[in-house]
Amino acid sequence: MKMALMLLVIQFTSLQLFGQAPSSTAKVLHQGSASIGDNHVGVTVNLYALDMKAYATEILPAVHALIEERRAAPLIALLQRGRRSPPTDESEQVAVSDFALYERILDDFETTGERDIDGFVNWGDKQRTIRGILNSNIAPALVNFYCLIRTNSQIAKQNVSEEPFLSSLYAHSPWARSLFTFEVPAEGGSLEIPVGESTDVLSKYQVERLLREVQTDTCAQELPNCKRYDNLQNLLRIALSSEDVSIVMSVS
Repeated sequence: MKMALMLLVIQFTSLQLFGQAPSSTAKVLHQGSASIGDNHVGVTVNLYALDMKAYATEILPAVHALIEERRAAPLIALLQRGRRSPPTDESEQVAVSDFALYERILDDFETTGERDIDGFVNWGDKQRTIRGILNSNIAPALVNFYCLIRTNSQIAKQNVSEEPFLSSLYAHSPWARSLFTFEVPAEGGSLEIPVGESTDVLSKYQVERLLREVQTDTCAQELPNCKRYDNLQNLLRIALSSEDVSIVMSVS
């Protein structure tokens, strides 16, 4: 019995290390919402096109530099570059307006001798830790600014939890229904810095198959809101047009 238990623990640990454990999104859905049929009550699921190269080569290293090495300079550099870039949409404008505050907080952290990431700093009328501000504000803002693909000065996204076309798509493709309701796991793992509460990454195969399923659903294309369906197809094509771009499923 003890040997069997040890093997189970080892197996689960190895799954976590190689990104095959249950996704963070599945955990959020399990812990945070009830479900009725195919829809999770109180949960919104959006698809985004995300620049994985910028995420992996710029954002994550800067975040890890602060957490593991107590170096704020890489994050400060990203914030400064963002402030120098003219915003292309309202979300970028809001993000850039906050970058000055984040930069000041990190600059104070960089110049103090202690560099305590769990130390408290003033945040409006209350105090928060540097780690909390990084996780809840700075890192998500940088992902939004540098990694979310934009088209026509808007973030490229599609809601897949409330749209009328979903009933047609689900009838046409049980696989798409299983994907959007997280019965089929995303094969690309979960983002360490999520967009929303949690974010899973679709593999290129899953994006290609989803596009095929969408394109062959002729009934949904005849619905009054077929522009939303076209938007979904365009979003998937964006991800397939570049090796650096992936589709992510975000729960909020």
